[in-house]
Amino acid sequence: MNEAERDAYASAKSRLDQLAVKEAQWLRIRAHVPSVDSREGQLASIRTRLNRRSHQTSIISLEDVDGTETVDMQEALGIASRHAQSLFMPDPARGDPTNARWSLLDPICAAKCYDDHRSDPTFGRRLPPVLKKTDSGRSPGPSGIPYELFKALPTYFAPKLLDLFNSIWEGGKMTASLAEGLVRLLPKNKPGANLKSLGAYRPITLRETTYKVLSKVLVAQLNGVLGELLPPAQHGFMLSRGSADAGSHLTLLLEKLKSLGTEVFPEGALLSLDQQSAYNRVDHAWIFEVFEAFGFGERFISLLRALYDPETLGVRYLVNGFPTDLVRLLCGLGQGDPLSCPVWNITFQPFLDALVRHGIALDLQKVWPGGPRAQLTHLVFANDAVVVVESPAALSKLQTLSQTWYEATNGKTNTDKTLVLPLGPNWLWDETAQALPTVQEGESFKWCGYSFFCHGDSKLFWTHVLDRIKAKTRAAGDRTLSPSGKVFYANAHIISTVLHVLSFDIPPQWFIKAAETALTDFAREDGGLGLISIGDIVHLVALRFWDAVAGSNEAISTPLARESWRSLIAATRDFSPWGFFSSTARLEKLYRDSTRWGAVVAAARHAYDNADAVAKFAQIADLYWRDKGKGWALVGHRRGFWQHSKEPY
Repeated sequence: MNEAERDAYASAKSRLDQLAVKEAQWLRIRAHVPSVDSREGQLASIRTRLNRRSHQTSIISLEDVDGTETVDMQEALGIASRHAQSLFMPDPARGDPTNARWSLLDPICAAKCYDDHRSDPTFGRRLPPVLKKTDSGRSPGPSGIPYELFKALPTYFAPKLLDLFNSIWEGGKMTASLAEGLVRLLPKNKPGANLKSLGAYRPITLRETTYKVLSKVLVAQLNGVLGELLPPAQHGFMLSRGSADAGSHLTLLLEKLKSLGTEVFPEGALLSLDQQSAYNRVDHAWIFEVFEAFGFGERFISLLRALYDPETLGVRYLVNGFPTDLVRLLCGLGQGDPLSCPVWNITFQPFLDALVRHGIALDLQKVWPGGPRAQLTHLVFANDAVVVVESPAALSKLQTLSQTWYEATNGKTNTDKTLVLPLGPNWLWDETAQALPTVQEGESFKWCGYSFFCHGDSKLFWTHVLDRIKAKTRAAGDRTLSPSGKVFYANAHIISTVLHVLSFDIPPQWFIKAAETALTDFAREDGGLGLISIGDIVHLVALRFWDAVAGSNEAISTPLARESWRSLIAATRDFSPWGFFSSTARLEKLYRDSTRWGAVVAAARHAYDNADAVAKFAQIADLYWRDKGKGWALVGHRRGFWQHSKEPY
């Protein structure tokens, strides 16, 4: 072998080694395995994990938009690249957004509620807590660097991360490794889905852990101000706000509107507002203008410009482990980015403000003049919004607002997919209303995983929840599990799936008993302690309602919860609201017949002697009634739950 041949051999060997390292890197990404010092010892385990799930994630063939099908990898990568670019490309047909943005943002600019001096990211102060709280076991990004590395040596990495973040802030640019992400495609769990179409797959983006640490620092900064910045209609991904309170508010609101009668509210309805590919369509210029309108400082906005710079921000789709060319994100919020949720909440707020300002959301004072002022008739969790409207006349206003929203932000409100829950008998008299998908009798209107019904009959919903519990117990019934294993399975994989719907309102007693029986028969057949009780969960929800009525709870559902209680108490009066209470026996029966307040009374028995509980409740309700909600609540004292408190005005 002469010198030229030796050089060629060395060059080829070096190139092969580089390709082997690259292959190991792609395998780590596909298998979600952190990077280690050498690749030899991990390839076997990585390939084993990949083979286990290859039958679920491998794409056999892909269809292009014109219907042509291919099994060629290069063509498939081109299809995936074009599909991804179509998702993150602003629609040029929407025209000049200036006037539309002005109409949405001018009212916010006129009432700036954020101080500029608080809008500078405090990297040095917030970085150590973020590193400490970051969960272990998360998927590493393209480099394979896991969070555990930063957490193991925080004193070493924190200064280096701080220098990196400050350089991004001052320079206005991110490096390509931080700005780019990898997108894995997971098939959606939909029966009959066409797996040859990319629309049948859910994209999961892997971002560098270094970038996600920066993103989490900004999230911590925003979390400190979102509560005062955004009205209480928003409940998605916000500290101190949850979907349980929003769901309780909506339940009580629909209950109150029903009690007003069809004469008072003959044409009303509850609408769901669907945002098409909400996170993917946000115009980056809209993000900067909204933050400026809310009063954020230029230094903070300059950092946002660096994060959403189309020259560097991009993703590569993985098709069976092979990456596409870089797809530039010319619009949209990054998937797999912790910052996307709070940024969406802020950028969506002008739309929610316009629902009220344009008279689309119902003004409750119109149909309930004696009710509390400024009660919310629209709610949103992330991009899942619902609004109560007074009549079909609101639909034309909603159409106009949707067009303005599209021109200003590139966002699309699918008015054709608006689902309607009629609240009055005359809603369907309107031809425009008839064209919308409408909940029929016996069907439910779902929001945040909870079902709402035209006539308040939730038996079918709770029967379905009970069937889900029983199906899961049957699925695990033949497994060989220890008693403690059964308890763990029941708590982690059965009760956790229904915990959300139990938090909205008090379920009927027959459901509580049947669910308790199904779970105890499964978990405690051979013994086993630690099973979470459905009754205990309901008890905690009852305490939340009690705190809303007789305590100092400032949840949005509080005024309507108090009205629901007052309405029940009013039924015990013989002649007038200021008469004496009926007998304790009659009052107790009324509580017992009420699913919600019967559970609240049962919870109160833990604070009072059984003989005094109902009379004590009556006395509290009487004080509220006489003082119109502005008096002191006379409550018993139990440390941790019960206290003397003044109802907020």
